[in-house]
Amino acid sequence: YRWYGEQFGNTYFQTFDRVLLDPACSGLGTLHKNPEILSWWTPAYCDRLSQTQQSLLISAIKSLRPGGVMTYSTCTLTPQENEAVIDFALQNYPVEVEEINLSGIKSWPGLTSYEGQHFHPDLSKTIRLYPFDRISEGFYVARLRKTDTMKAPSPERQKKPRKVGFLSRTTSPVKKYLDYLSGRFEIPDSILENFAYTLKNDIFFASKDFHQFLFYGKPLQVGLPLAHTMTQAAKLNTTGAQILGEFVQKHLVELDDLKTLEKFINRDGLDILVDNSGQFVVKYKECGIGYGIAENGRLKSQFPKAEWPFELSESE
Repeated sequence: YRWYGEQFGNTYFQTFDRVLLDPACSGLGTLHKNPEILSWWTPAYCDRLSQTQQSLLISAIKSLRPGGVMTYSTCTLTPQENEAVIDFALQNYPVEVEEINLSGIKSWPGLTSYEGQHFHPDLSKTIRLYPFDRISEGFYVARLRKTDTMKAPSPERQKKPRKVGFLSRTTSPVKKYLDYLSGRFEIPDSILENFAYTLKNDIFFASKDFHQFLFYGKPLQVGLPLAHTMTQAAKLNTTGAQILGEFVQKHLVELDDLKTLEKFINRDGLDILVDNSGQFVVKYKECGIGYGIAENGRLKSQFPKAEWPFELSESE
């Protein structure tokens, strides 16, 4: 939406089952790649950000249905922008903190005190990721569940809903691109018919439930990117390959082991022969991972580039 986030809580009061709040922050967890942060960072700046983060958090909690779950995350390490914000929510709103289990990733419990300030003991269920534990960014994550209903906001004059021009599987101009994808990868029509589509330069797909959703502002994006369009064909992107991967029956490569998967997602050279040209969906243990293209008879990874290498380990 081209909106301020603070508007959602009243406009969509107790509407959503899930909310992801990733607010603007001071970014101290990214100092290794953004050292210029130290030229303007001050404690007062963090305090101002914390007030904005609290306002966004209030809006997010209001927009959650009772029983709904919100994830709060930042790429900074200051308690003012992390534990203090969540502590504010616990003290003033019907939410509780839930445990987060990140198997295979070293994490630290959230702070329950800092420089004489004490936070709710459940803040230990939130997690901190530090860049000195592995080659990564510093990060903070909290998972909150709404435990009760809230008092509805005062009625305001509501804008009329906007119409979003969703397309179906058989509606032009998206039809020819979906026909191509269905033919190349043998994706059953019964699967493609389950989504609503929008089309710009890329095709986006979303749940058909969005037909009933009331849009009071102009959405920046509805759903997830499926494919990039060309003149007569379309190319699945990584999200499309991941979501539709389990239904792909043709032009498919199944990775054999974790080491090969690690090479694929790090865009390293692969010793995988492919017979045909063009795009292939890549899976690991029946899960869609991404896609590759045939180059000189071998599969070349097209997994999105990352700033740091992925390190994988088998889950216990």
